[in-house]
Amino acid sequence: RKFQLTEKALKEIEFEMGTRLIATPLPLVYQLEEDRPLASTSWYKKGKLFGIDLASAFAVHALSLSNGMHVLDLCCAPGAKLCMIAEETVDQSSNTGEEKRSGTVTGVDVARQRLNTCRNLIRKYKLMGIRLYHADGTSFDVGASIEPIRHNRIVSVQGDSILDDRNNSKKRKRSKKVTETRARSLLRRESNGASSEKLNNENDSGREKASTSASLASALTSPLPSFTNKKLLYDRVLVDAECTHDGSLKHMLRYQQTNWKDFEEKVLVPDRLKTLERLQRNLLANGFRLLKPGGILVYSTCSFCKAQNEDIVHWLLQTHPQAKLIPPPPLLLPKPQFRPDPPTTSEASRFRPRCGFLKHTLRFDPETSQTSGLFLAVLQKEIIES
Repeated sequence: RKFQLTEKALKEIEFEMGTRLIATPLPLVYQLEEDRPLASTSWYKKGKLFGIDLASAFAVHALSLSNGMHVLDLCCAPGAKLCMIAEETVDQSSNTGEEKRSGTVTGVDVARQRLNTCRNLIRKYKLMGIRLYHADGTSFDVGASIEPIRHNRIVSVQGDSILDDRNNSKKRKRSKKVTETRARSLLRRESNGASSEKLNNENDSGREKASTSASLASALTSPLPSFTNKKLLYDRVLVDAECTHDGSLKHMLRYQQTNWKDFEEKVLVPDRLKTLERLQRNLLANGFRLLKPGGILVYSTCSFCKAQNEDIVHWLLQTHPQAKLIPPPPLLLPKPQFRPDPPTTSEASRFRPRCGFLKHTLRFDPETSQTSGLFLAVLQKEIIES
């Protein structure tokens, strides 16, 4: 987290964790030399550090964030990237969040329980300027907040219904439906004036699974309408899309410890893969729709599959004339291809990724970049002269 990290403090953390902290190209981001639990350390308990996969931290860095930006994280759970985004865009030193240049962060996810984890992280680190939506990212239609965000409730958007969640489960059970008039007022204030939507509570796991399945099965038969209020478009959008997770060490180790047959049956079924690719296209298209001209969108997955990565980005470039692939930030420049690294390299260069199969796209993997697997593409929406 952003605080004064002296050499003495660094040594204290290393001593308490019992392992060396390796500096990465990112400021205040370190890699553990050996796997250690963070939760038992005093620095974690005090809210001064949090854990994130290094590849995911690189995805946030690729957004080129600065204070005052309005950022949309379209698949935000479980929340580590969301916290990192808030540290870069929202003035966390304020008690009110009303600074002129203080930005906002909007997190969206279809999985309710994972959103609860997001909210717990936000509260643990006392982060401001974040709002959470339980919604389908392929059709999410709420613009950037033009007012300071003073709450961390979860607002659910399910079709024609919206749920204004309360701070804990007991209150949620007692909460009453907000009237349709109130819902319209809420949307007029926070979205681009879309059609009326009512507030409704959904918190049981069965309905959550149903909503997740519905999202996976969603297919846009026609493009979503253009966002009419251009002032509410987002400066930055992160689409860390649902995928097969075959590049995630954590996910693959679970199958290794249980049964690889489960991976084949649950992940590699042809119909599911087609549905997943359709979901990824829809998430990317909607994220791009909500991006302001000149803004930057980062698309990422933790899969090695070209069909879920370069092919999805290529589809967007072919169907959206304003979309343009741009080079990643200098810190993420890939290693030269078809040439072995020199015998001795700096610790910073060890984290550099490979080139993807499209120009300017990146691929992280355990061997090349010392991280979990991640595909990353940086896209910009070009400004069209009127």
